[in-house]
Amino acid sequence: MDENKTAVVTGASRGIGKSVTQLLAKNKFNIWACSKTYNKEFVEECKNLEKKNNIKIKNKFFDFNNNEEITKISKEIKVETKKIDTIINNAAIIETSLFQLTKLDNIKNIFQTNYFSHLTFLQILLINMQKNKKGSIINIVSTSALDNEEGRLAYSASKAALLSSSTVLSKELSPYNIRVNAIAPGLTETDMMYNNHSQNIIDDIKNKTSLKKLARPEEIAQLVYFLISENSSHITGQCIRIDGGKV
Repeated sequence: MDENKTAVVTGASRGIGKSVTQLLAKNKFNIWACSKTYNKEFVEECKNLEKKNNIKIKNKFFDFNNNEEITKISKEIKVETKKIDTIINNAAIIETSLFQLTKLDNIKNIFQTNYFSHLTFLQILLINMQKNKKGSIINIVSTSALDNEEGRLAYSASKAALLSSSTVLSKELSPYNIRVNAIAPGLTETDMMYNNHSQNIIDDIKNKTSLKKLARPEEIAQLVYFLISENSSHITGQCIRIDGGKV
């Protein structure tokens, strides 16, 4: 990686993560684009973004439920990168089921991907940020972390844990000039949303927002970019909802 700013993005090949990757590329960031499943179309898009914006994008595909793989990849990133400017923890999975009908192994898997995988990444990559005494971390949580919706015990709890950790880390890392913030999107037009919500539920939630619409992934990406930029240099330890005015 050269002297451009460098970002690490998880869940980079789809939805919000893909929009974040596209926006950071346009703004001359080198990017470590981390995803679970190899996606030929996304790899080709990354190559085009590299050429168009004169940057470097390195794709890493690995299982976020496998701590050994996460540790291996994060160590590779740390060794190969002189300076990491921002980390966007976005990778997540979801399951909707009542608690009594949910296997504990499923809950553990959701926590592994939505919470522990990000902690593993951070513990290793923060060594780089602390050395350079500057950086910004964005944890993508969810309004579910705040609203505690029925049928979402595992998902809501895992996102709430990530949100709580964001606040703690914002205090612990402030001496290193590292800011930590969380973003809590409401329903956003992604494959995850459409695969896990019926159209009736989507319409009902949309109609309960002030703006009467769903978020687009690029709208979440714009908030991410603001929070990692110098325009938000005095913002840390915050969770910003972006949900169209959910009521």
